[in-house]
Parts: sequence; C-alpha cells; structure tokens
Amino acid sequence: MQSGTDPRAWWTALETQWQRVFRETYLNLPPGDGTPTDAELESLLSAQVLRCAGPTAPYPNTSVVLTNLSGLAELQELTFVSVTDSHIRDLAELARHRNLRSLFVQDNQLTSLSGIEALTELESLYAQNNQLSSLEPIRALTKLHTLYVSGNQLTSISGLTPDHGDTLRNCYILPNEHLPNREIIKLQQKVGLLPKRG
Repeated sequence: MQSGTDPRAWWTALETQWQRVFRETYLNLPPGDGTPTDAELESLLSAQVLRCAGPTAPYPNTSVVLTNLSGLAELQELTFVSVTDSHIRDLAELARHRNLRSLFVQDNQLTSLSGIEALTELESLYAQNNQLSSLEPIRALTKLHTLYVSGNQLTSISGLTPDHGDTLRNCYILPNEHLPNREIIKLQQKVGLLPKRG
C-alpha cells in the first residue's frame, strides 16, 4: 500500500468493474452493496498475490471482463499478478510495481508490453494469445526465466538479448505466424535460446 493512501477514498474512487472484481476474487463479498471494512481494504491494498481469471477462463474466479488494470495502480506490494481472459489493452498501470516477480496476462487484447520496462525483478511473463508485435519492452528484464509469447503478431525478436540467454530457460515463442524464420535462427545463434512451442 502506498503510504498516505486512504483506503476508503481509494475504494470509492475505483471503477465499478474493479470494485466488482475485488469483491469476487479477494474479499469474497456478495455482489452489489457488500461494503468492505477498513481492515479488508487495508489487506487488499497490501496484497502480494492477485488472480483475476475472466469468465471465459478454464477456471474463472470473476464474472467481470476487465478492460484495464487501473485497479492495480495502488497495490504496490504485489509480487504475483494474474489478469487473464479479459480485454486488457496495455500494462501502463504496472510501471511502478517493482516487486512483481510473476505476471500472467494471457488471453487479453494487449498490443504492447510497454509499462513493464523497469520491472527488472520479473521472473515469469505469460503474455500468449494477445496482439503483441514487439518484445522490445523486455530488453532489460534479464531475470526472466519463463516467457510465453506464442499466439501473438510478433515480427521480430528484438528485445531478447544474449543477456537473457543465461536465465531464460523456457522461451515459448512459437507459433507466431508473422515471425520470419530468420528471426528464429537469430534467437538461436545470437541470443542462445531455443524457441519452444506452446
């Protein structure tokens, strides 16, 4: 929780979609007027783990199809975030989440990974089945050991460097129908990674 954040004011300012998601996934409150206590809000604001699997997920835990990550902006202690099977288009709200180790954003509508460039402690990124065309924002994320970006619109592996080769053991980049074979060869020869299917 950001110091100085008033939990009640924060909750009141939240978009309705995020109030519903937090009620369903974290607070276990009934829909509608289930108002969280101050203690529940403080617990939420200091949460380290959050999972929001949309209604089309294999194991959904929310009926809401999220359209943004605005509800996460003040949850600075998160180390694990999973927001899947929704309509998220960008990751800008995660830019200050320096504690984040695992990020699951598969099956959304992401067009870019911009916003996570400074999350240098990130170890796992699951962003398959989106609309990504570039991996450039992960250039400095050299602690990644797992990367899933299959099922996107990648045209280049730019962003993956030899610095990733030491730790990135699970690189699931195929299939990506717009990714030329020369990029796959570059990944193997210059970066030292063997791309996997998944």
